[in-house]
Amino acid sequence: MAAIRFLKTSTHKAKHQIHLSSSSALSAKTHENLSIKTQQKPSISFAPIIPHFQEEIDTENEGKSVMRAQQKMANRNQEETLISLLKLCSTMDQLRQIHAQALCTSLIHHPSILRHLLSFVALSSPSNMNYTRLVFAGIRKPEVYLYNTMLRGYSLSESPEKALFFYKQMRKIGVNTDAFASSFTLKSCANLLAVFEGKQIHCRIIQDGYEPDRCDEAFREDGN
Repeated sequence: MAAIRFLKTSTHKAKHQIHLSSSSALSAKTHENLSIKTQQKPSISFAPIIPHFQEEIDTENEGKSVMRAQQKMANRNQEETLISLLKLCSTMDQLRQIHAQALCTSLIHHPSILRHLLSFVALSSPSNMNYTRLVFAGIRKPEVYLYNTMLRGYSLSESPEKALFFYKQMRKIGVNTDAFASSFTLKSCANLLAVFEGKQIHCRIIQDGYEPDRCDEAFREDGN
C-alpha cells in the first residue's frame, strides 16, 4: 500500500511539473510572438509629408510678404499724391475733397498730410477755424507743431480769446509749449488788450527757460 501511494504521489508531481513547464513555454512563446509583432509593426513616416506642408507654408508666407509690399507701395503712392494735392490746394472746396480722400484711404493720421491739411485750413482764412477745430479733434496724438498751428490760427481769427483757452489746455494736459506757442498766444493777448494774461505768459516764458529774444524771433517768423 505504501508503494502504491508513493507511486501516485510521484505521478501527480510529474504531471504538475509538466503542466508548469508547458505554461512557461507557452508564456515564453507568447512573449516572443508579441516582441516579433512589435518589432514588425510598421512605423508611420512623416518625413515626406512635413516638407510638403513646409513648402506650402513658405509659399503662403511669400505670398503674404508680396501683398504687404504691394500694399505698402500703394500707400506710399497715395501719401505722395495727397501731399502733392495739398501743396497745390487753393480753395476750401478742394481741401474738403482731399480731406475726404484722406479719411477714405485711412491716411488722415499721416504726419505730413496732417501738417499740410491743418496748416491750410487754419491759415487760409480766419473763418475756417471751426473746420480747423473739427480736423484737430480727430487727431489721435497731436504733435507740438499742430498745437502751434491751432494757436497761430486763433491769433489771426476773430476770436483770439480761444487761443488763450487753447494755450491753457495745452499746459493743463502737459504739452510742452515752445517759443512759437508763447509768441502766438502773446499776440492774441495783444489783440485782446489782455495785459494781465500777457504778463502771466511772459513769466511762464522765463520759468520755462526760453529767452525773450527767441519769442520775438518766433513772432517775426509768423509775419502777421
